[in-house]
Amino acid sequence: GKCCNLVKFIFNFAGMAGIRKGVRFVSHWAGRGPVGKNVELTVAKQGARHTRILEGNTQDVLVVGAACSECFSGENLAQILMPGLDYEREAVEKMSKNLAAGPLSIHTSAGVPKALPSLLDELGSHLWGSPEDWFASFQIEGASAVNAGIDLLAQLRHVEEGVSLEDMKVAVSAMSYHGPASSSFGSGKPLGQKNGQVMYPVPCYFEKLSGESLSDFNARKLGEFKEFLSIHGDSITVMLIEPQWGSSLAAQPWDPNILSEYIQMARKYDIKILSDEVMCGLGRHGYPDIFLSKSWNLDVDAVTFGKAIGGGVFPISGVAVRRGGETLREAKRSALQSHTYAASSVRALFTATEVLRAASLYSEEIKWRGELLGSLLQKAADRSGGLLIHHGLGLMRGLAWSRESFALDFEKRKQANIIIRNNFAQKGVCPYFVDLGCMFSPIYDISESDLRESGKRTLDAIEDSLYQLQQLL
Repeated sequence: GKCCNLVKFIFNFAGMAGIRKGVRFVSHWAGRGPVGKNVELTVAKQGARHTRILEGNTQDVLVVGAACSECFSGENLAQILMPGLDYEREAVEKMSKNLAAGPLSIHTSAGVPKALPSLLDELGSHLWGSPEDWFASFQIEGASAVNAGIDLLAQLRHVEEGVSLEDMKVAVSAMSYHGPASSSFGSGKPLGQKNGQVMYPVPCYFEKLSGESLSDFNARKLGEFKEFLSIHGDSITVMLIEPQWGSSLAAQPWDPNILSEYIQMARKYDIKILSDEVMCGLGRHGYPDIFLSKSWNLDVDAVTFGKAIGGGVFPISGVAVRRGGETLREAKRSALQSHTYAASSVRALFTATEVLRAASLYSEEIKWRGELLGSLLQKAADRSGGLLIHHGLGLMRGLAWSRESFALDFEKRKQANIIIRNNFAQKGVCPYFVDLGCMFSPIYDISESDLRESGKRTLDAIEDSLYQLQQLL
């Protein structure tokens, strides 16, 4: 197809020597995987189909993971990028003639771009609560958006209730990911225990005991959370939730009624609630609203957004706080979490505005694609003979190791992950591999044929893995 033609053009133009040089250069990169790992170079994309080069060999891969980092492709993405591109073209043309031109970026100590008000207007139309008192902070990526949300909610409690900022505690799920585990809030702690956070018990799918009914399991977890609050509730300033977990639980969604009970129990201690929807937001969940917490009518104080809001092209994220703008204005306070490029890139602001507009009109498309994806992944889970389970919402779903297979055995799980990763690679399909299995979060406009083909390749990869997995058990 067009991707292959483009690759041929690149080969002819740059030559294989140049491609190999690029691969050698990437080997010096400290990114995902060990330093020096030979990384695939992606040279073309057409919808979910990516063309990559590894060790001089061309690979055509169906990418149905990528950690929710993109939502639109092709013509849809071009339309989203066009307003910002037109603005930049005009600005560059004026600059080339030494004329005054609109800024492409500006440090927020010196001003803000004119694209900012439009983004705030569009964002406000998707929030709920006070139409006058909400406010937002824009950041670069998910972790900084979460930090800004914690920062602002803590300041609100300090101004309104006199809560100490020095002694505050942040509650995070016992299975959670809110950014790089080395430095962000969440249950991961590769560089040691994180001061200032406490972990609360949650209904992780693999903790449901054999023979235990779902209602008994939920009741047990609610009881554990009540006990947790009796010990820590008075010291917690902010509690983080993920209505649908991302990489930590391979896209497991909460039962909305149970999550609502958790929130109401926390409210008795005046705890502020921050809903982290960097992965599950932007309509990916398949409900009509941009934010899942709104669709579920959850009583949260703030919600984060990020990743695909920049179209997969520009880094931008943020947090919207539902009320308290006037309070912080009068107290002359704002986000302490800020930096050079927060709300400064005009292209990022233009793109985020257009992504919000497009995603809000795409809920029905996401819904039927999500239902199709769910049926395809359930077939793969069934074929695994109980080794894997399927769960998820909309276009964010997972195949996760079951309690009976590898969910509770870290060492065997690492080996199992290598087995399925290798077989997925051989079949030319790329989900997002996580500790408990793999996640599927394709672009919203993936074609039905590519979605079905990715399901077939996934089923084939699982079938080819079964013998090794059963031997591992």
